[in-house]
Amino acid sequence: MSGVGETKRILTLQLSQTGDVVFIRPGDVDNVVWQRFKSHWSADLVSEDDSGFATTAVAFLANMEWLRSGWTALGDEYEARPSPEVIELVQHEKSVVDLWQRSCNGELKSEEVSLSGLGLRRDLTSFQQRDLSNLVSMRAGANFSVPGAGKTTVTLSLWARLRQDGIVNKLAVIAPKSAFEAWVHLEPAEVFDAPPATFIFNGRKIPTNIDLLVCNYEQLEDEQKVLRLADWISKGDAMLVLDEAHRVKGGGASVRWRGCKQLCNVASRVDLLTGTPMPQSYRDLSNLFSLSWPNLPPRMLAPERLSGLVTGSVFVRSTKNELGLRKPDIKFIPIDMGEKQAQIYSALRNSYAGVFKLSSSQSSFFSSKGRAVMTLIGAATNPGLLMGFRDELDFKGLTWPPVEAEVDSSLLNVVENYLAHEMPPKYLWIRKYCEKASREGRKVLIWSNFIGNLRHLQKVLGPLNPALIYGGVDSEGREQELRKFRTSSSCNILLTNPQTLGEGISLHKVCHECIFVDRLYNAGLYLQALDRIHRLGLPPDQETKVFILQSNSSVDLRVGYRLDAKIATMSEALNDQGLVASSIPEHFEVTPEELVGLDALDTDDLFRHLMNDG
Repeated sequence: MSGVGETKRILTLQLSQTGDVVFIRPGDVDNVVWQRFKSHWSADLVSEDDSGFATTAVAFLANMEWLRSGWTALGDEYEARPSPEVIELVQHEKSVVDLWQRSCNGELKSEEVSLSGLGLRRDLTSFQQRDLSNLVSMRAGANFSVPGAGKTTVTLSLWARLRQDGIVNKLAVIAPKSAFEAWVHLEPAEVFDAPPATFIFNGRKIPTNIDLLVCNYEQLEDEQKVLRLADWISKGDAMLVLDEAHRVKGGGASVRWRGCKQLCNVASRVDLLTGTPMPQSYRDLSNLFSLSWPNLPPRMLAPERLSGLVTGSVFVRSTKNELGLRKPDIKFIPIDMGEKQAQIYSALRNSYAGVFKLSSSQSSFFSSKGRAVMTLIGAATNPGLLMGFRDELDFKGLTWPPVEAEVDSSLLNVVENYLAHEMPPKYLWIRKYCEKASREGRKVLIWSNFIGNLRHLQKVLGPLNPALIYGGVDSEGREQELRKFRTSSSCNILLTNPQTLGEGISLHKVCHECIFVDRLYNAGLYLQALDRIHRLGLPPDQETKVFILQSNSSVDLRVGYRLDAKIATMSEALNDQGLVASSIPEHFEVTPEELVGLDALDTDDLFRHLMNDG
């Protein structure tokens, strides 16, 4: 191998069509030297072959300083010959870093934005106007306002302003299916004098006359669909909005995040919308900003930097207090269990006490507890649900009888025939309440985390013609059921679960009462469900009634106790102008133990319940 100064090695750098940096291997470099050099980039390799390898632009920019010393340390003179595209990438990165730092430091001052000439028919509140002014001054937007603050309205107004200024043209929105109605039908019609032409992406050809395109996150798992979306976005100078952006907080390990990344790379502007930008840690927030600020070096998104951000810097946030809403009237309804129900619940309670003695070091710790808790919560309403746990539609991963518990044959027989012996007392309360509400023309929203409860209640409330929406109902069916609930005088009841309608739907204009049949330890699920009828747009004197059904001497009471503690912490975060970790467990594409939202304090409290301490 040649010594230093004897041979000059030329390392050619090029930019691929996908935005990755390609290292072209010099023909006269020793294989051992090349492998040692390449090993530095191994964690971020995109592709490799005999001619060289490719790494992400972010990895390249983060390691530019190492490049010279790393190459020469391997024993060769170094000379890099970057293509014009790579040079432009480096220069752009420097400008982006400078803009990010100035934004974080509050050096970019916002100015009041004029809404004249934008064709808007809806007036903005003072805090929405403030957020809009800040967003216009940002290179990339992030609206972290609480649910119900009108993020969709602000975003459509922002699009109109940026479109008027010639910065963007089209609008592409990636959102959960539950938000389609708002983006495609409701909000454009209420915000604009002349609503834009909208389209729900179905994977096929996109019409040429479309101004606003909406797509769900699941579509991003198909590479061909991503390419088709990217083509439309790039050719349309589109602004890209990631609604409920926390759904792709997982970063590069997530297929959907990588799909979003491809779209962000070709968008004229990217805006993040979520009321929970960092459910677990600052890593969540870093993964989101790395989408809207492409090629920003990881060091700029370190926790110590992000923790100091305040509203108006690189994000805006309206708090719950700013909405000016009357506090909801929440009533806890104690209900005695039926005789058979109490017998079944007592047996389960005794059986599961052993499960909660498991050490947290055991791999089955939270998995077993999650299944146990879901079984107890189900039994606290309707023990007959337990037989339905064999159905994947009810709860993936739950089985009956549970492998963790010792269940004798007599109990199995009682559970299997439970509904033949008694009507669940919670169902009786709901039927009585809903019959009175229907006679008086009042609409009621009923929440349950168990599809089995929704199906049974549909039968119990059959004469009242209830609407039913859960994950197994397709988009067309959801629209029909929502329309029936909103507009039909013969339908005053909507049965649904937080996992399906907890995001993206507004029902506050027609419904002011809701009933929670059951709740999990997941505070985020509960609060998001509550926000469907308690949100901006309510008259100051409008009362919102919430009824929480709790079976006496059951896990319902323990869940309520722990939720109160979590919500107290979250309330501080929701009314904070900075970024505070709210510890909201995720509730999509998760296992039962994750969905239930258990933490160590929850399990300790529940163990006391199982040991007959309340």
